[in-house]
Amino acid sequence: MTKTSQYTTHNRLAQLSRCFSIVLLGFGLVACHSNTTTATRDTPASVHTTQAPRILTPDWGIAAELTALGYPPIATGDLRMYEQWMGKPLPKQTIDLGIRYQPNPELIAQLNVDLVIDNFFYEHIRPMYGSVPTKSVLFKAKGDVATWQDFATATIALGQILQDAGNPQGNERVQTYLTQSQQVLQQQGQQFRHRYPNIKKLAIVQFADAGHLRLYADNSLFKVTTDQLGVSLVNFHQGNKWGFSNIELAELAKLENDSCLIVIKPFSHMLQAELDKSVLWQQLGFGHKRCMAIIDPVWSYGGGIASMRQFADQLSQTPLQGVAPPNLSSPPLSNTTKPKG
Repeated sequence: MTKTSQYTTHNRLAQLSRCFSIVLLGFGLVACHSNTTTATRDTPASVHTTQAPRILTPDWGIAAELTALGYPPIATGDLRMYEQWMGKPLPKQTIDLGIRYQPNPELIAQLNVDLVIDNFFYEHIRPMYGSVPTKSVLFKAKGDVATWQDFATATIALGQILQDAGNPQGNERVQTYLTQSQQVLQQQGQQFRHRYPNIKKLAIVQFADAGHLRLYADNSLFKVTTDQLGVSLVNFHQGNKWGFSNIELAELAKLENDSCLIVIKPFSHMLQAELDKSVLWQQLGFGHKRCMAIIDPVWSYGGGIASMRQFADQLSQTPLQGVAPPNLSSPPLSNTTKPKG
């Protein structure tokens, strides 16, 4: 072989060697990228694209308010039951932490979280958050009678938390949300009073069983809601720390003719069957001779303004039974009652 041929062959071999090295490097980069992608996909927090700060909350009431403000949490507990009780689902990418009061600590440890917002009901799980900052917000009445300001103050505190966490729109969004919420509730109240002019009071209950109920009291969020709607809340007894009093079925006989019984689900077929067999329930005549409506669940245990709006939405969408047909004409714009609180 001539020197020229040897030189040419050597050059070709060198070129092939370089090409082969580049190919191997390319495969290595692809493999590294593939491994990185797989690792990222396997990390639950990576699927989220929500705006900063990345917030975790075990509390449904806080989750609902954050979502209403445009900052849904990246994770909360009992996610499968959330929509059933809260009326609206959280974003699909929201991570389920498991049981709210006993969340999965291994899952929490994997999440990239900027902030945890909870309240004293969840103090026992705070060690799971490690060094992640924790803030507390509680939506509840400050006295025996709940007011709009009680819940507005808690919502403003939530906005300040968002602001302090690096969101410059936190306070502004809260003020807009509060103003819009009052306007919506008052408009829905005006429409309700126009459709059912003879209904002045609402008795809001949940059945414990066929003989016992929880009647929501003046220290519940329903007091604030009915004030905004321009109707009265029926209240037989002082409410407990959860905002209701326990009553027996017979006490419903106290309701006056201008009252409507609003039953919040769950209201099972078994319960309905038991009431159908109850002589007392038949004598009371709710749904036939007396006003009654059954509405979808509303989260009241730590719920805030989002729960008030959910209740008002349910009430406006559910026909009342046992009363004259509703007035379906448009209400006059001037027919507005100034809300309390």
